Amino acid sequence: MTNGNPLPDNTPEHIDPLRDVYHESFIDNPAHSDFLVNRHTALLCIDLQYLDAAPDHGVFRDAATAGIPSQEYAYYFERLSSMVLPNVHKLQESFRAHNLEVIHT
Repeated sequence: MTNGNPLPDNTPEHIDPLRDVYHESFIDNPAHSDFLVNRHTALLCIDLQYLDAAPDHGVFRDAATAGIPSQEYAYYFERLSSMVLPNVHKLQESFRAHNLEVIHT
């Protein structure tokens, strides 16, 4: 955050500051691979619905009168459409390609 901007800087550290930790904790642990190979893993997709993941629907039906600043609204949906949803889609495709379960709530 800089110059009073409430949004995080678009730097790798702000995008995922723990990426190396996640990578090491998953990749370097053989038990995690065994869970995948033995089908003891599922992808759980939570709250990717109209309530909070679609502009002008659910909690964002009338963002202006709900007091959601336009800059924050734009940032939220830009990140959702450019990062979150494409990556969830990639994960879903990969799990399905490997006959692993995908669960939606």
